[in-house]
Amino acid sequence: MEVMSVKAFEPQAFECAVVDVLRLEMERKNVSRRTLSELSGVSKSRVIRLLADGGPTAPVTITVLDSFCRALGIRLSTLLAEAEARLSGKKEQPHPGGLPR
Repeated sequence: MEVMSVKAFEPQAFECAVVDVLRLEMERKNVSRRTLSELSGVSKSRVIRLLADGGPTAPVTITVLDSFCRALGIRLSTLLAEAEARLSGKKEQPHPGGLPR
């Protein structure tokens, strides 16, 4: 019988960029991880794993991202575009009131 090895989750650059944008939006709106958990319906432990300081320690799914975006009052497409812009090195002008809805 063959033994399968289990590798630890290693976030990709895009996932880290998405998490960075989420954290920035949370700061702008003064939303804590606990509040994001309550507003999004995502468990606090999952929120903590996904928003870890060194990058997510678990895969970030579209369903969870959509829940976060709804809780923060932003569009998922806007979040993803902002993360893509950060990765491509484009200098995005900060949105004074946060990301557009």
